[in-house]
Amino acid sequence: MNRLHFLQHLPPPLPAKLSSLDLTSGPARSLGSDWWHVPDPDNGPAALRRPAVRARARLQRLLHYLWDGPAPSFAGAVCQHDTRPGHPGTRVYGGIHLDGVLHYLSDAGSLPPVPLRHIGGVRLIAGSCLFSAQAAQLVLSSRRRFPITDLRRRLLPERATGLHLSPDLTVYEHDTSARLARAATSLAARIPFDVGVTHVLAVPRAATMLHLFGSAQLGLVPLDLFEQWCAAVAERHERVRYLLRVHWQNAWAAVDASRPLELIEVDELQPVEDLLRRALAAGTMPTLGDLVEAAAAQDELWQHLIAINPPATATDLANLSYAASYLRLPGATLAVENIQEHKILLHALRLRPLLEHRIRHVPALMGLYPLGRIWARTPNGDLHPHLFSHDPGLEALDAGGRRVDLAELATGLYRSDALAVRR
Repeated sequence: MNRLHFLQHLPPPLPAKLSSLDLTSGPARSLGSDWWHVPDPDNGPAALRRPAVRARARLQRLLHYLWDGPAPSFAGAVCQHDTRPGHPGTRVYGGIHLDGVLHYLSDAGSLPPVPLRHIGGVRLIAGSCLFSAQAAQLVLSSRRRFPITDLRRRLLPERATGLHLSPDLTVYEHDTSARLARAATSLAARIPFDVGVTHVLAVPRAATMLHLFGSAQLGLVPLDLFEQWCAAVAERHERVRYLLRVHWQNAWAAVDASRPLELIEVDELQPVEDLLRRALAAGTMPTLGDLVEAAAAQDELWQHLIAINPPATATDLANLSYAASYLRLPGATLAVENIQEHKILLHALRLRPLLEHRIRHVPALMGLYPLGRIWARTPNGDLHPHLFSHDPGLEALDAGGRRVDLAELATGLYRSDALAVRR
């Protein structure tokens, strides 16, 4: 069923309020704030008609390129029409049915200049960040809490004294693992049999540990607290990696594909993690130069990436690791990611022409971004499909006052057997 679920945040400790909306055929209608459902792009609102028609054509071209056959019929579009300065304008997610699941997909990148069979293989890369903004926080000396992910954008205002980490996997982690696995396997199953396909599971581990590096350098995070964070990230990484792999295996079985496919897992900064954790265990703090040197020693790709884009901060090093995973193998990379990770593709696209002067066989880069089907609604009415930044918790109340397990709901939206994977 073509249904969106909305979670209205309520004051703690009340659980979120769950409501649903069926996206049926008929005239275009507003979903709230700047979001629209457009069943027929040719007859949508004037401001959305041209972007939706163009997005439909781009998406169909990409899908036709990938599996060398007719693209699936277009099942309407969900559009974000944001005209605020500095915002993307109109972003369109085209609807297609794949193996019994309706996906709304936005595409990015450009098609390679040669047919897929001549390109030397395709790697589909998908992954999940760890925790959420609400599930991983520092406890400050004033007893306030500070989201660890905010350290990528602003400084810690005071010294940290503890960690507040959710022991349960978040709705974001469940939703992302199920949704991306299902979309990626349905796409991979349709790629021609004689084209090699590798599916890459990328869950950032060392890059997540580095969130605290800058604050620890300034003495705002004690080294023992930094060490606890690294251990917590390693434990969380194993759980999310397991979840993503199981969802992938279930999704691959559901598409009933006979083609061979290689499944691998990557972490671009393993030597950096090893160096960092050894130093913290010894009660010392490595320098950024130490970390960059460890990264550069990994292989030729990292030597070139650091030469053309030298990291000035630990966050820069983490961001470079995301781009490295897109640029690692020849052929074509197709990112099947959350829309917020579009920035990784843009970063990799900027680095790509610089790499072409240094190494052979730099991959072509494309992206497909499946829109989630569970959204958060803030008290002012804004809609947010990204549950990492707007974590609703693990339970909600439906219109009848019944409790809903949001992890099971998220899992059931993208798996034909609707069986939640819990660990």
